[in-house]
Amino acid sequence: MNFGIYANLTKDLNGLETKKVYNSLVNLLLNEDNLFLSNDLKSLEIDGNYVNNEILFKSCDIVILLGGDGTILHIAELASKYKTKILALNLGSRGFLTEIPPKDLNKILKDVLKGIYCLDKRFMIKAKIKNQTYIGLNDVVVSRGSSKAGCFYIYINDFLVDKYTSDGVIVSTPTGSTAYNLSSGGPILAPDVSALVITPIAAHSLHTRPLVVNSNNIIKIEANKISTKAQLNVDGVDVCTLNNRESVKITKSTNSLLFIRTETYNYYDRFLDKLLNWVLI
Repeated sequence: MNFGIYANLTKDLNGLETKKVYNSLVNLLLNEDNLFLSNDLKSLEIDGNYVNNEILFKSCDIVILLGGDGTILHIAELASKYKTKILALNLGSRGFLTEIPPKDLNKILKDVLKGIYCLDKRFMIKAKIKNQTYIGLNDVVVSRGSSKAGCFYIYINDFLVDKYTSDGVIVSTPTGSTAYNLSSGGPILAPDVSALVITPIAAHSLHTRPLVVNSNNIIKIEANKISTKAQLNVDGVDVCTLNNRESVKITKSTNSLLFIRTETYNYYDRFLDKLLNWVLI
């Protein structure tokens, strides 16, 4: 079994936690030939096997990731492409996806080597426009860009179901429902629900409400009445623009991201803990 290490060094200052993870793996595996590090970690000067991120996720059965939920989003497409399992250590503040505190790593690694763990499979989302395809874990957002509020036509399987006069529209997976969707007034979807949620951003009508649809449906969003180009954003990254009357098709991706979870992991316990933290902040 090959292990990899990927870390967000802005979350792990001086790489102290990353070095601890490396040393723990060396002690447990007793063979550094099965252990790889991302080239992004060369500044830590660990005497190890460095590879680029493509090879890291292609060659490793499990990649230990150190960071926050944003770090997950950064590598989600690559990890899902090669069906690499992710063991996520939480160095961030929110940590919906990064479950494990670094102090628990040794025990969990021993369990993983014995095959004592659960797999949490999260489906991803796909946006297609201008013969280009973009894959995300959380959401696809069509926004007004620099123009005034536009009108966004929402089609489900080519049937017009609503028109949102708003600053934009979010289409979110269950995983992403606790992110931009939640802060825009959208509902939270449990991760095992096979659905997508469509949520308007700053809608200009009291009747406008989010819409939950089966994840097998084809969603089309058409930008209308915009004075400049609309913006297409996937997992927080601007990927392209839309002209007036241009549309993007959004569907469930065939890609899934695989998380290693402890046997005691409970989504609702995790959610309640994070929700209470928000209330107290």
